[in-house]
Amino acid sequence: LFPMQPLFYLFYGTAHLGLKNPREAVEVLETGAVLVIDNDELEARFYTSLGDAYHAVGLHEKSDKAYDNALELDGNNALVLNNYAYYLSIRETRLEKAEAMAKKANNLLPDQASFQDTYGWVLFKRGNLQNAKFWIEEALKNGGDKDPVVLDHFGDVLHALGQKSEAVRWWQQAIDEGGSPEEILPKINSESIGE
Repeated sequence: LFPMQPLFYLFYGTAHLGLKNPREAVEVLETGAVLVIDNDELEARFYTSLGDAYHAVGLHEKSDKAYDNALELDGNNALVLNNYAYYLSIRETRLEKAEAMAKKANNLLPDQASFQDTYGWVLFKRGNLQNAKFWIEEALKNGGDKDPVVLDHFGDVLHALGQKSEAVRWWQQAIDEGGSPEEILPKINSESIGE
């Protein structure tokens, strides 16, 4: 009914992301983004969603560019800073930039478990294990104790610190909270057989 109204494309694209249909989300969001005129806030929201969608389909260069565009329009968008930092960390690229963005996201919105976990995870990837442990513990205190990703990350940090039996306990808890056994069990099994 409103083919020239970009907001509907944003809603539809975001719905596809929520339904785990990232290819469809990319198509819809790209179509809607070109319709935005003189509205930096809406344009930034499109770039943010496109960053998420491109990441989900493995188009990392496009994802990074979309996040960079979103941050040019709104450099204090904590969600963009956090997501961008996390995606860089799991790809183990531009970790110094990821650390700065994760730190800024936590300064903008303190006490957010997912943001604290991201910061801790970036620090872990940079080899700063004690600070990684601190930030992921903060995430656990702020609700991350039910998040399998946070629990798994904490296990990884403890393992790297040589606390192997504790790591196994946290990895098991991650599985109990819905974490992927395919990803976590090999880590538990390697400790169980003494590797």
